[in-house]
Amino acid sequence: MSNVNRSMLIEMRFGITDRRNRQRPWKAPRLVPTGSFDKVLLTGGKNLTLFQSVALAVTGLAIAVGVGVPIFVHESYLESQLGRYGYHRSLSDTVIASAFVLWGVVMIFNGLLGIARRLWTRNRD
Repeated sequence: MSNVNRSMLIEMRFGITDRRNRQRPWKAPRLVPTGSFDKVLLTGGKNLTLFQSVALAVTGLAIAVGVGVPIFVHESYLESQLGRYGYHRSLSDTVIASAFVLWGVVMIFNGLLGIARRLWTRNRD
């Protein structure tokens, strides 16, 4: 079997249409990074894919509801149960819970903003 037939067979089987991949069918296509991990989680990035935007919003929801809210609930439970023994709400726990909830809300906002940006550019084109 010649190289031309083999490359055409690979192209038909895997749907490879890129010229670079026709010449090197044994290598996977290169991925293009959209930004660093810190940039995506803290600022939302600028050119996120739709999948990354949805994942960012879901991660923010998980952090806000899964970490921040339980700390608030635990503190209010401790204060109600141990208040008669002189326990008062811990400021450090309240600040940490507030930080987690705020970070989660920012991630949710950036994820929804990324989704809206992606849908707006898709409809504009």
